[in-house]
Amino acid sequence: MRLLVSVRDAAEARAAIAGGVDLLDAKEPTAGALGAVSPAVFAAILAATPAHLAVSVALGEVDDPRGLARTITALPFRAGQGPCY
Repeated sequence: MRLLVSVRDAAEARAAIAGGVDLLDAKEPTAGALGAVSPAVFAAILAATPAHLAVSVALGEVDDPRGLARTITALPFRAGQGPCY
């Protein structure tokens, strides 16, 4: 069994890592079920996450494909990072 934990910031990410998480899911639940975190918050979550750990990120409701492409491009992915969904 693998443990997925949704986190909204770096502090929650650190707590999930200490608890043995296998996959961190970055999202902002106050923005809806698929609420996106900002690129800055995602960067802070990644900075708190060991490089080998898998991470997923919610991108919000998709109503504009070009806007979605801009959002993905703005995300601060790291070289050598584990899987990112």
